[in-house]
Amino acid sequence: MNEQRIIRCWVEDWEKDCIKTNNADSKERLLRKYGGLVIADPDANQVYKLSSDQMYWNRSRHGSRWCLVAEPPEYDGTNEEALEFYGIHDDYLLVMIAETEQPQKLNVRKILRAM
Repeated sequence: MNEQRIIRCWVEDWEKDCIKTNNADSKERLLRKYGGLVIADPDANQVYKLSSDQMYWNRSRHGSRWCLVAEPPEYDGTNEEALEFYGIHDDYLLVMIAETEQPQKLNVRKILRAM
């Protein structure tokens, strides 16, 4: 079995700078944490897999930051309109990760932040 993958279901201190830094190292670190995870989005009534190799650099007047690319189960790599994008800074994404059961093959252990 794979080594256990620990997922802290909050934006960790190291992520705060990575989210706002458009470089290969930041992208790689964020993909290492989030890539391949599964989320069930109740608003879209859809289950998505977070891409293990793609991210989207979102430039906006509110500040530029990395967003995760979410692929529906039937995604074949050709229809980009089927993709969804989630900001890492968004509590909604982190709640979905915390609440979605991950595939056994990922060997994920989720840690929830005590409130």
